[in-house]
Amino acid sequence: MAAILKTGTVITVAAAGTRVQFPVVDRVVKVYLYGPSGNTGIMYVGDVTVAATNGIPVVKSVAPVTIDAPEGQVIDLTTLYVDAATSGDKIAYSYLQLTN
Repeated sequence: MAAILKTGTVITVAAAGTRVQFPVVDRVVKVYLYGPSGNTGIMYVGDVTVAATNGIPVVKSVAPVTIDAPEGQVIDLTTLYVDAATSGDKIAYSYLQLTN
């Protein structure tokens, strides 16, 4: 299984409490989530029920949060959403994408 590391677009949550869906990316096997150093609060990643107070917390300037696909499967990024405790905060992400 060959894969390449790619950088996704930075996602901004314009209004805290308003979740934003990740974009369509095919053949993803791992996602790395980062809180940029300019953020004020905590970002939360999860499914369509994520909110500004629940989900997987992503804190600025710490080690990335990693999501791995189960063996032999891929991650559908459009099933992931991000919300923020503070309006205007962002989440950056990179991902491993299968090349063959």
